Amino acid sequence: ENQTKLSKLPKNPSSPYSFNQGTFHFVMKLIYLLSLLGYLANSADFGCKVFVSYLNLLTSDPTPDVIGVCLANQLVEGGVTVKGSQQYVCEDNGDGGYNVVNKIYTDTECSDEYSSVTLQTDQDYLDCTSPGCPIYEVRIYTATPGDSDDDCTISDDFTEFAFFTDICVLGYKYTCDDNGVYLEHYNDYGIIGIGADLDLNCSASEPLDTDQLFQTGCYAAGYSKAVTQTCSGAITYSVMIISIISFVFYTMSL
Repeated sequence: ENQTKLSKLPKNPSSPYSFNQGTFHFVMKLIYLLSLLGYLANSADFGCKVFVSYLNLLTSDPTPDVIGVCLANQLVEGGVTVKGSQQYVCEDNGDGGYNVVNKIYTDTECSDEYSSVTLQTDQDYLDCTSPGCPIYEVRIYTATPGDSDDDCTISDDFTEFAFFTDICVLGYKYTCDDNGVYLEHYNDYGIIGIGADLDLNCSASEPLDTDQLFQTGCYAAGYSKAVTQTCSGAITYSVMIISIISFVFYTMSL
């Protein structure tokens, strides 16, 4: 799949926890997760346009994918340019509901359809009626290294990915700007629970801490470069409205 999940991003090495405090964080998040799963089991309203595929439902990471985002790729080899794109699309099932279809195209604008396959028909695992999700979209180019780590020259080859953003998950909020994706921390767990101040809806005007999860620019020793395509700021969704299960698994792994 072309949709990259935040739960697959590497953990931030600059935010280690001590064993005792880390254990407490894990237990607290596990309690929240169990409550959240009970809520999600009775709700098909994701809050924005997403779905969970049959394949993802069979895994231990039932990650929703965003619907309606065209992600392009291009490869130039021997003077030949191969273009393509992909997006998930809602289609009327003729019975008052929807099917989610994965469509593949032979151009970079999702207009010249090549093939399609239905990924979800169960109305409990798709939301085709809500507004589009706020996302961060990035284009990854292959590149040639320059004289320094932040200096590289891009080629014509690229692939695009999309991340959910502006989502509050039990006190953890994902945001973006032209420089990448960030995880904002709103919960103060105190010292092993003593003096804890939990802001599960990310309602404070400023986060307590912020980690950068994905950064644009040259990386991989200059052989790749990430360039922002879209940072669609929107109303922050609360986890009690939108079921982004993978984000909770991600925060448990911090």
